[in-house]
Amino acid sequence: MKINKIEVRARHCDSDGNPEPGRYFLALITDENHGNAEHYRVGRAPFHTNRSGEVRFNGWCGTTDNVCVAACGAVEIYRDKAGRVRARRIDAAVLFAEVLPNSGADLSERSR
Repeated sequence: MKINKIEVRARHCDSDGNPEPGRYFLALITDENHGNAEHYRVGRAPFHTNRSGEVRFNGWCGTTDNVCVAACGAVEIYRDKAGRVRARRIDAAVLFAEVLPNSGADLSERSR
């Protein structure tokens, strides 16, 4: 999977602003206010629909103020041998099963 731009909350970044290696839920953000600009966002908690609050691993979560959020599963972020940040797909349901009992992640974290 090639991901050109990932937005990561500061608490998930290293000192260079790169995502810390780990496993994250992934969403595609499309901003219609800026010419349908797209980027990916990762979070430790799964993304939710914006109306019902339903957990969503894949599919549309909602649109607010012309910004669309679509859950895209989960990824593992790692560094390759050259030190470049890479991402590979993992099973979101498996990650959710691991996150849920630990409650170390804030499951109330929303997609915005």
